Amino acid sequence: LGLLVMNCFNIDKKYIFYSILICLLYSISDEIHQMFISGRSGEVLDIFIDTFGSSIGIISCYKFKSR
Repeated sequence: LGLLVMNCFNIDKKYIFYSILICLLYSISDEIHQMFISGRSGEVLDIFIDTFGSSIGIISCYKFKSR
């Protein structure tokens, strides 16, 4: 997800924050959605894990493309 969002913003340093914010909002909405599915639960820790993974993808994409 982080790679896809970062590619939408032309891979520029000033868009790293916006990309992470979009991924954070998506992970929050995903966890809220999971609360309404039987057998699933929304966990705050999953929000941090998803956002951290997306951030690694975003930063890796920026570092790779800036070379």
